[in-house]
Amino acid sequence: MLTIILGTAVGSRKPVQALDAPSHTQSIQQKARCGAGAFKKTLIANSLIINSLIINKVTTIFLLILKGSVLCTLISYTSFSRPTVMSRIIRLLSFSVLPLCLNSPTTLAETKPSPQLSPTIVLIIDDMGNGLELGQRAIALPGAINYAFLPHSPNSKRLARAAYQQGKEILLHIPMSNLQDRATGPGKLSPFMDKAQFLLTVRTDLQAIPHVRGVNNHMGSLLTQLREPMGWLMAELKQQNLYFIDSRTSPLTVGESLAQSYKLPTASRDVFLDNQRNTAAISTQFEHAITLAKQQDFAVVIAHPHPETLVFLKQAIPTLEARGVKFSLASDALNTLNATHY
Repeated sequence: MLTIILGTAVGSRKPVQALDAPSHTQSIQQKARCGAGAFKKTLIANSLIINSLIINKVTTIFLLILKGSVLCTLISYTSFSRPTVMSRIIRLLSFSVLPLCLNSPTTLAETKPSPQLSPTIVLIIDDMGNGLELGQRAIALPGAINYAFLPHSPNSKRLARAAYQQGKEILLHIPMSNLQDRATGPGKLSPFMDKAQFLLTVRTDLQAIPHVRGVNNHMGSLLTQLREPMGWLMAELKQQNLYFIDSRTSPLTVGESLAQSYKLPTASRDVFLDNQRNTAAISTQFEHAITLAKQQDFAVVIAHPHPETLVFLKQAIPTLEARGVKFSLASDALNTLNATHY
């Protein structure tokens, strides 16, 4: 039985209520007008997810059958032939090297590399480009910090250039379709696009932000579950020599595993710092990030240019060195993290 999660995505914020709420009668009329369209769109989205999951499982089963057939053939050959040197070599390959060569991309993608890092936090400030003053305050934070800019936002180019001049790292924060059908802003990638439209949108978004080194997803609880469009994205990022960081807005995301199968430098988000915009909650999440960095050598933390977050980080960042943890630009950390994987 397949279960499709249609609830609020992991780490996503609650939808903002409209300031001008409709009356009860208006609400009923609106539901009657758009109910059929919304229901149809949900059915299409669900079918895309189910198809993606089925294809993935069928591919894995086929590769397992192929692996077993080849092994049985080789073992049978060596069992009924004279024990020549060649037969001994084939038997050795069948039990050792061959199973490794036949591993599917999915199996390899699920294998975590062994990072050789001192405790490191990759801090990414998302949703950059809308507010100029808060964006400038975010860029002024000390240390090796990464900034993910929304394409086509009013201040993205200006702030990205300023961050680059200060030695920071720039990502494209690419909008993607989500299960709640929330507005993402311009430049959204949708599963309802054909491949040509999809790739044109990716390239236009990338051109909108200067000095981009990598990409992470803005929302995307729907799109990141779908192997085909995410595969288009990974192929394009590979061609442009960019990395991908999965924001993990869905527990069913295939983003990181697909990026690994395309041999892209990649990682996924460990901690959302400021889903709750108060100092106590932010501090708790920051401590959790430090603990993870010490346990697994590496943690990806996503925050936003909220006033509360910026005040906290300005005070907390100078204490990291004494605690044996460092910030890192994403490209530097990923080069080390992925070195043993490829």
